[in-house]
Amino acid sequence: MATEVVLLTGIANAEPLKKYLASQAYQVVEHQAYPDHHHYTSENLEELHKLLQKPAYRAAIILTTRKDAVKLTDASLKEQTAQLPIFYVPIEVQFLAEQDKFDQLIVQHVEEFR
Repeated sequence: MATEVVLLTGIANAEPLKKYLASQAYQVVEHQAYPDHHHYTSENLEELHKLLQKPAYRAAIILTTRKDAVKLTDASLKEQTAQLPIFYVPIEVQFLAEQDKFDQLIVQHVEEFR
């Protein structure tokens, strides 16, 4: 049985994340999609709280991106987020090609500032 999630995103394209969640046996029962770089408000969190009170969503958890999770830990929202089952999906970057070249460029750049 898939874990039910309410997906909370403030990113430009959430489709890859949704596909990933489906591949990991998560069922997105609701997607609260906001524009990229959205600044979450108390009202946004109140909407989430109300949604999770509905019988159809009581078993759901809230999943978001690491980027959005950081925004949700803002001091003005901390009390509300502590009352919600919010988790984030960690993002890992992996190069498909030329990682050594990239690493070399970074080292060169850092050495220029020594």
